[in-house]
Amino acid sequence: MNRIFALVYVIVAGAIAIITTILQVQPALFLIDIMAPHEGEKFSLTLVLLLTFLLLLLPVVFIALISLMLRRSRDAKAVVPDHASGVYVLRKRQFQSALVGIPVFVNNQKVGVLDNGREKFFPTPLGAVGVQAGDGQTASPMVHVHVMPGQKVRLVFEIKQKGLGLEYVLQAVSEAKT
Repeated sequence: MNRIFALVYVIVAGAIAIITTILQVQPALFLIDIMAPHEGEKFSLTLVLLLTFLLLLLPVVFIALISLMLRRSRDAKAVVPDHASGVYVLRKRQFQSALVGIPVFVNNQKVGVLDNGREKFFPTPLGAVGVQAGDGQTASPMVHVHVMPGQKVRLVFEIKQKGLGLEYVLQAVSEAKT
């Protein structure tokens, strides 16, 4: 739902930027006045359109950055007890989908979101557990691990280029007791 909202917002912002620049109304009129020294006779249409579009996209960028900072501060406060059993999932730092949080599922139940370059602990039930990162067509294959009492299994998640699309890969690294 968030992706659809962001896409619709970008399209609407682009349409508003085009309309305001062509009709020379606010907010483009301010930029036209700055860039055209002789009462708006000659100005760069492309530059005004681009700056108006970027100006209209600023609210979405601020909202995305604030939500990312809030999620990171909440995750930083979480302390994992020594006797807890579960999985650590490390998401490798990558440029692809850097601002997008990847959902993590344990036994087909969403347990949290994994940010770029971060490691997060997810408590799991004891015994055989299926862990999956992502949802939809790009979701990683289910990784099955066996969790013992007090055990913390380490998994690594990364996004790989596959043809024109992306492939989510989740691999078990260790199952050492800690």
